[in-house]
Amino acid sequence: MQTLQRLEGIDFSTIHTVLCLIGALLAVYQMQLVSHEHEDWADPVLIRWGRRIALITLAISLLLLVLYADARQWQPWPPQIALVLAVIVMLGVRVLAIHARIHRDRRNRRSFMGTLTAANRNHHR
Repeated sequence: MQTLQRLEGIDFSTIHTVLCLIGALLAVYQMQLVSHEHEDWADPVLIRWGRRIALITLAISLLLLVLYADARQWQPWPPQIALVLAVIVMLGVRVLAIHARIHRDRRNRRSFMGTLTAANRNHHR
């Protein structure tokens, strides 16, 4: 209980605003990355659009949280900060996983092309 009482004196509004903006940007970035890298090509159209709608709704909700907090002079609670932070971690892990797959695919493509080039050279000798 003393920890919560100590937290009551801290102004979390700046931290909340920054975290919400980072979360909104990550949601939009993940949506763009999944579409651009064709991560969802095997999914049915309804699933693809559902994912897009969910990510854009998440981004808009985080931005509306910032506007609401500012308009009402609302002091976010620590659990609210933890919730936004958890969303950022989930989005960030997914973005890192997509980037790791892109890096892995490029490396595999280069080694495959190198194998084809070497095989082609050996074939023409």
